[in-house]
Amino acid sequence: MRLATLMQSNVLSVAPNDSLDKAICLMDEHSIHHLPVVENGRLAGMISDRDLLLAVGWKLECERRPARDGIIAGPSLVREIMTSPAIHLDANAALHTAARMMAAGKFHAMPVVAGHQLVGIVTSTDIFARFIESENLATFSPLLQQRVHQQMRVKLVTVGPREFLHNAVKKMRDANIRHLPVVVNGQLIGIVSDRDLRRACGEEMIEDEKAEANGTFYIGPTEVLEVMSRNVYTIPEETILLTAIETMAEQRIGCLPVMRGLSLVGLLTDTDLLRIIAEVDDDG
Repeated sequence: MRLATLMQSNVLSVAPNDSLDKAICLMDEHSIHHLPVVENGRLAGMISDRDLLLAVGWKLECERRPARDGIIAGPSLVREIMTSPAIHLDANAALHTAARMMAAGKFHAMPVVAGHQLVGIVTSTDIFARFIESENLATFSPLLQQRVHQQMRVKLVTVGPREFLHNAVKKMRDANIRHLPVVVNGQLIGIVSDRDLRRACGEEMIEDEKAEANGTFYIGPTEVLEVMSRNVYTIPEETILLTAIETMAEQRIGCLPVMRGLSLVGLLTDTDLLRIIAEVDDDG
C-alpha cells in the first residue's frame, strides 16, 4: 500500500511568516494537531500543537498582551517555532515505511512531497483507518490477531493524583514516554499526557509574564489531578491488536491502558501500534 492511496491531498498549511494566531485558529477549527509550513509551494517545516503549547500556552496574542504596556509575551510568527527541515516521504513510499519512521521518531504526521512540493499528508489516524479497512490484513495477519498482552508495555511508570506537575514532567522525561496513568491504590483514575503538561506549563509561563508586567503574581495548577483526563478508554488484556487499532482510530486517542479486571496491567500507545503495523507485510 502506497502513501498516494491514503494521503490527504487537500492539506491545510501555514507560511513561515504567518502568525501563530492563524496556526492556533486553524488547528482549533479543524481539530488537527499538525500543520505543514509551506513557502512558494515547497515544504519549509512543520508546526504541531505541542510546539504552540510550549511556546505560547495555546493563547492568542490578545490573551498574551498585558493591558498596561501592550507587550506581547512569547513569539508571534510560525517561523520562530517551526521544525525545519521537516521529515517527509514521496507519494510512492510504502505505508509500512511511513509507520516505521513515525514510530521511530515518535511523531504522528508525515508530509508527502513530489520534488519538494507538498502534495499531501498522512497521519497515524489515516494509517490506522486504512489498515482496519484492509480485510485481507484483518483476516490473515497473525500479528494483528495477537492478544494485546503479548505486545503491551508492562514496565509501567505511573503517577499519583496529588503529585506535583514537575514530578510528572521529570518521570516522562526520564522514561522518554508521553503518557502517565494516574493510579490510586492500584486503580486507574485518569491519564496525564505530555500535551496536558505542556498546556499547563505553557499557560503558567505566559500568565507569569503577564502577572510580572502588571506587578502581581500568578499561581497555576500544581498537581496532576488538576490537569489529568478523567474519562479514560481502556481495553481488556485479551483484546486482539486489530481491535485496539480500531478503538484508537475511532476514538482518536493516543494511549490505551490495558486492564485485567479492575487492575491496570499494561499500556498500548499509538507509537506501539505504528511499530506493529510496520512489521506487517504490505503487498499493496
